[in-house]
Amino acid sequence: MSRWSASRWNFRSCTDAGGGGGGPSPLSVNLVKLSPDPVEVGADLVNPQFNASKSGGGSLTVFTLADDDGNPVQDILAGSDPRTMPFTYNKSVIGAQVVFTLVGEDGSSVAQDQETHTWLPRVYLGIEPIPGAINEAFVEALAENELRADKGISRTGLTWAAGEYIWVAFPSSFGPASPTDFLISVGGSGFPGGMVQVAAGLNVTPNTPSGVPIPYDVWRSTGAGVGVGGVSVDVTP
Repeated sequence: MSRWSASRWNFRSCTDAGGGGGGPSPLSVNLVKLSPDPVEVGADLVNPQFNASKSGGGSLTVFTLADDDGNPVQDILAGSDPRTMPFTYNKSVIGAQVVFTLVGEDGSSVAQDQETHTWLPRVYLGIEPIPGAINEAFVEALAENELRADKGISRTGLTWAAGEYIWVAFPSSFGPASPTDFLISVGGSGFPGGMVQVAAGLNVTPNTPSGVPIPYDVWRSTGAGVGVGGVSVDVTP
């Protein structure tokens, strides 16, 4: 599976109603998402909210907010911020997106702006002893996690206790990976590698209403800690 980026799509198109000189500035509209993004794969995005504004141009005759998910276009001309899309969105595929489009018209000009919500999985990291079984429960119990569009993760100031190992787990589709994708630093001195893959394609199901199992790769440090603090772990995206 190709990598997806959670980057914002944002463009404006406008027609100058003034024709230069001392005429009014071109119409421009701006859409700002207020709901958290990214969204975890399989989780509901309920009634997402936005701020919608315009500048330049004349008085608006049309102001609408729409999605590319098949829902009706919303007339927001008479409304005020925050603007709500009264629908529930849910995606179960890594990197799936819903694009929201704001359109404004003032009788002679048209302008639009877009925002995107993206559904992503978690990348996990933790420091634990070797468990009785490397399974879904163990991965989900790792102390650190974040929603990501790639396997890159960075943590500083960890304590690597004696008998414990560094663990990292991410969707298999974020690979390929090798030991040199990992950098472990202790007291400011780092060395690439020092990790070994201990599971490949381990199914981890997001704890969300529409969670679908995702194959994960699990890595751990080759050696155990010796009771030091200030450990940093970086994984190349």
